[in-house]
Amino acid sequence: MVLEVSMLSAGYAGSLVLRNICLGVDAGEVVAVIGSNGAGKTTLLRALSGLIHPVAGNVRFCGREIGGLRAYQIARLGVRHVPEGRQIFTDQTVEENLLLGAYDRRDLRVVREDLEHIFSRFPILLERRSQLAGFLSGGEQQVLAIARALMGRPKLLLLDEPSLGLSPTWVKNVQEVIKAVNYEGVSILWVEQMVHTALSLASRGYIIQEGRIVSEGPAGDLLAKLQAGGFYFANV
Repeated sequence: MVLEVSMLSAGYAGSLVLRNICLGVDAGEVVAVIGSNGAGKTTLLRALSGLIHPVAGNVRFCGREIGGLRAYQIARLGVRHVPEGRQIFTDQTVEENLLLGAYDRRDLRVVREDLEHIFSRFPILLERRSQLAGFLSGGEQQVLAIARALMGRPKLLLLDEPSLGLSPTWVKNVQEVIKAVNYEGVSILWVEQMVHTALSLASRGYIIQEGRIVSEGPAGDLLAKLQAGGFYFANV
């Protein structure tokens, strides 16, 4: 298993947001964590990527405990976090943003090869290669944020609300990007409010409410449960 989370609790300034979270991601799998705004989804990814430290529990990546490591150490092991709101460098060009995704790599020749591969995979970024990232549309910025993370050659990609604020057309485009990334072997843990969007691609999922996992199972089973009224989400 690529990611194993056991009894994870975390929060801010002494206040717990997550309580006893248990979940896992297998190699090559897309796993969705769905829940309403404020359920703890972003805090979960921040705890997994080292932006905050767990209060209790274990986080194992490829068999190694990473729960107490700093964010840059976790990133170097092969976990890349695409945060909510994209957080690209708007005053840098598209190419410069992508190269920043490889900031900790020393194989410069291979980095340039990876950059060209990114441009071949995402033609919209090639077209905007020399453009300041702040002038991209919201959807283009989201693609850039994902591509920047891929420049670190991750084994596991953590996606935080990649559909947030996008038009229906760009939501579909981003779905195709995620599908393509996973097809190339990258495991993905995807937190999302848009239930259909996430569960249509995921093999399994977890429902989080008030910082706790309240249900889990195959994506199709979770969607059926949600549609039957087992849980309430505005975006079902």
